[in-house]
Amino acid sequence: MINSDIYSDKDINRPIILIANSSRYLLHYRRELIISLKKDGRNVILISPTDASSVELSNLAIHLPWKIKRSENSNIFSLLKSFLRLLLLVRATKPSIIHSHTILANLLSSIVSSIYGIPCIFSFAGMGRLSKEKHLKFKFFFVVINIIYFFSKRERFSRFSWRINEMRSKFIFQNPNDKLLFKQFIKKCSKDNLIEINGSGVPDKYLSYSKSKTRDWIKYNKDLKYTFIYCGRLLKSKGILSFIKLSDYFLEHKFVIYGGEDKSTKDSLSNKEINDLSNKKNLTYFGYKKDPLLKVNYELPILLVPSNYGEGLPRSICEALALKIPVISSHLATCGVFSDQMIYIAKNNKLESYIECINCLIKDYKSGLIENRLNKGIEFIYRNLTEKMIVFKTKKLYYELAFEETSYLLSKEKLNYKNWLSN
Repeated sequence: MINSDIYSDKDINRPIILIANSSRYLLHYRRELIISLKKDGRNVILISPTDASSVELSNLAIHLPWKIKRSENSNIFSLLKSFLRLLLLVRATKPSIIHSHTILANLLSSIVSSIYGIPCIFSFAGMGRLSKEKHLKFKFFFVVINIIYFFSKRERFSRFSWRINEMRSKFIFQNPNDKLLFKQFIKKCSKDNLIEINGSGVPDKYLSYSKSKTRDWIKYNKDLKYTFIYCGRLLKSKGILSFIKLSDYFLEHKFVIYGGEDKSTKDSLSNKEINDLSNKKNLTYFGYKKDPLLKVNYELPILLVPSNYGEGLPRSICEALALKIPVISSHLATCGVFSDQMIYIAKNNKLESYIECINCLIKDYKSGLIENRLNKGIEFIYRNLTEKMIVFKTKKLYYELAFEETSYLLSKEKLNYKNWLSN
């Protein structure tokens, strides 16, 4: 149990702010963290754009809408407006800690937290497509990471004075590969500030469901059909086109898609391309569904993750392993966390490699060997990736960042320490 006495009395009622560039991200990946913080008596404020998840998110904690559009990331004027809005929101709420998620939010939060001298945690939920680009786009990504680091170690402590404080910020990475990439970019960063916390964890409802319903993969039944499942945004970099091509190759099996169009990027399938999916006899498109793997009722479900996106840690893989659903994944989507002892890993991004994995899985099913792989997968989840474990590790960082010295922003508001919202 983490001892809350580590916080100074003056800061205990100041809120912790969680920031992301979508409300859906906070609701889907930080729900248990928010609930746990509130149970501890901590005040929590959520800052994210308004979307379909905002109403449900506001039921968990105070939600402040942040006008920011991912589709306008390259527009400097739009970015400046988003920065100024965040600056005012943080100024109004006067938090004790900022926890920012995703690269764009991290970039703006690094500058805002530096100006106010507020302790900040930067979570990298994967490095995204830019980290896999070449030439100019990769250089741009390199510059963004360096800007985040530059401001992360600087803090304002009086009106016109700044100083270096290496311990003001921490960086969370969801996999060892992203952590290593950051270290290659920022060679001088203290290793004590680079923390690996694998993903956001598997919720209890998946573990409870797994205990109540067992899948019998040992008994081979040649009359049953396999059902291949795609979960995620319909992005080409996430492998949706490969999934569709595989459905054309394995016409005797079922293919189902859970996910929606992402209008903020040209990488997404268009409405026309999505509508064309209805022409395929063995492929069914369900659109976005909450917790789709909990609702599937197929005899032989298989999760297929042909992603080349630059994932943090695909939660769908974690959820599938918890439910003892076999997984076929690209090498990149394993993120250096999942091994071929628990999932099937394609050697490359060519269609032939996924066909080979599928045939290997079918062979293992017929021989009964698949059960051993599934057992190792669920054991790995219980040992390392439950949501409670991830929440505990994250909260521990909050307490480690509790400073004896008040931030510059709070030092200007000594009379308002007891009022955790701005008057």
